[in-house]
This record gives sequence, C-alpha cells and structure tokens, in this order.
Amino acid sequence: MTYREKKDLINVLSATRYFISNQEEIQKRRLIRLQEETKRKKENLLCGIAFNYHDSSVSFALNNKILLVLEAERMFRKKKKRCDSEEMEELILYGLNLLDKDVDDISYWALETLRNPWLEEKDTYPNPPVWRDINIFGSHRKSLIVNHHFSHACVYLFSSFDKATIFTCDGGGDKGERITIYEGDGLNLIKQGIDVDGFITAKPYDLCATYLYNSPMCEGKLMALAAYGTPQKKYVEKLEELLPILCTTNYENGDIVLSKSFPGLKGKASLLNTETCDFSASLQDVFVRHRVEDTKKIAETFKNKNLVLAGGGCLNIEANTEIWNTHNYDEM
Repeated sequence: MTYREKKDLINVLSATRYFISNQEEIQKRRLIRLQEETKRKKENLLCGIAFNYHDSSVSFALNNKILLVLEAERMFRKKKKRCDSEEMEELILYGLNLLDKDVDDISYWALETLRNPWLEEKDTYPNPPVWRDINIFGSHRKSLIVNHHFSHACVYLFSSFDKATIFTCDGGGDKGERITIYEGDGLNLIKQGIDVDGFITAKPYDLCATYLYNSPMCEGKLMALAAYGTPQKKYVEKLEELLPILCTTNYENGDIVLSKSFPGLKGKASLLNTETCDFSASLQDVFVRHRVEDTKKIAETFKNKNLVLAGGGCLNIEANTEIWNTHNYDEM
C-alpha cells in the first residue's frame, strides 16, 4: 500500500468516525428534545393559596385549565372569612377530595404573600415572583411566591389584551403598598417605577365605612348608601383635607381622626338618615374625582390604549364608569 493510499484510508476512517459520532450527537439531541416535549405535555396539578386579611381562598388548575376555586366564606359559612393555617389545610384537603386527588399529586404551589403564616419575613415581598421550597403539610414543596398587588395585576392574564396598562388600587398590601402600575406584554407583567404619592388609595373608603357602620369591611354598603345622599361642601372639603392621612393610616388612628372630624356619625349608617347618606355621597364624590384624575396621569405617562383596573378600588362602579367616559382607552 502506497503512502497516498494509506492517507486516503485514514481520511475515510476519520470521516466515518465523525459521521458515527455526529449521528450519536443528533440522536442524543433528539432524545433530549423528546423528553422536554413530554415534560411540557405532562399534566401538572397546580394549587394557589391566598390567606389575605379577608376572603381566603384556594384554587386548583390542571396546566392552564382552572378546575376549582374554593372561597373560605362558603365553606365555613362566615362572610369575609380569613383562614388560619389549620383552616387553610382543611380547605385544601376538601378541594383535593372533590378532585379525587391527594397532596402529593400537586406538582406546584403558588402562595400569595399577604398575611401568609407559611412564609418567612424574607419571602413576604418578592418582586418579581420567586420560587421557594415551603413547608406545606409537613414536606418541603416547590412554591411560587407572589406578592399581593402582583396577584391583582394578574387579572390582566384573563383579559383579551396582548398589551395593557394595569392599575391596581386597594386598601392594603404587602409592606403598606396600596397602588401599583404594571405594563402587561403577552404573558409578562413588568412593574413600573412611576411615583404614586398623592394618588388616592381604597383606604379612605375602608376607614370611613368602618367608622360609619362601626364594623369592618362595609365598603359595598357605603357605596350603596351614597346613592341616597347628596355631596355636601362641608364634608367634601374636610375629607379632602384628611386624604393624606386617611390614605395611609391604620384603623385605630383612622377612627380617632374621623371621630374628631365627624363627631356623632360613628355607627349611624344603619339609621339611614340624611346626614349619613350625605356623608357617604360626599366620600363617593371625593373618591371618584381622584380616581379619574389618577387614571388621567397614568394615561398621560403610558400610551397603551388598553387599561386593566384591579384590586378592591376597582369595584367602585361609578368611578369605573367615569374613567371609561373620561379617557380615550380603546378597551378597559
């Protein structure tokens, strides 16, 4: 065999080895791709949990299909029910029983942060959401930790929008947060750094309703009562003056401030007299005007033509109607 023939044979063998090696690599990649596709197609049972200050709930989904939502007030027969740890476990097990599943069938958990006793302090304000191993039913389970207002903003994912500005307003939140702005783009929600100092929160409505009815969580009743009254200048001006305090203070201090400013109204809403009706109408007037003004600032800052309102503050029908009539959003 000549030198040239030997060299040609070596080249052929090298090429053959490369071809075989390359085919093995191709097969390996195909196998990995197949495993990834199989994993994606796997049916994952998901469980979402919210303790909150009120209205605790549990939801179950199979991949992206919602199977069941359980509200604590329905099961425990108590309005605005907030669960403790044992009651939450009972609620979860009740739902799993309805689905003919057990705890170990749950692939992933999602825990909303507000008043959640299962979370450590370091996990109570993640932004964006983070994965943690959380002790649930005696075992460490992979859980997505989601803060309160991000949860509100996720209402956007149920809309028909590909893009939208999301404006959340509530009476409470993690670390005192009551207003947030997010930009939704596809499946992504990005929190915006806009200054919301001076924006009205839902806290004044909460405090005034608690004061007027001498009972917590009566905002819906106060909104209905407002329909029977007429805004009065003396109430409107005083409420405007108190707004910086009422937007951020707690129940105890709020009660003191309102008692000094509006003596004689505490607990009087049930009497349905002119004074309580007019006070309610005055608060409604202040709240609606500020919500419209705040939304105008949002519209001027973010040019998106779709708007999503979320949180307790967006349950005010008159405010939502005025926002819709005032601003040039394509959809809301």
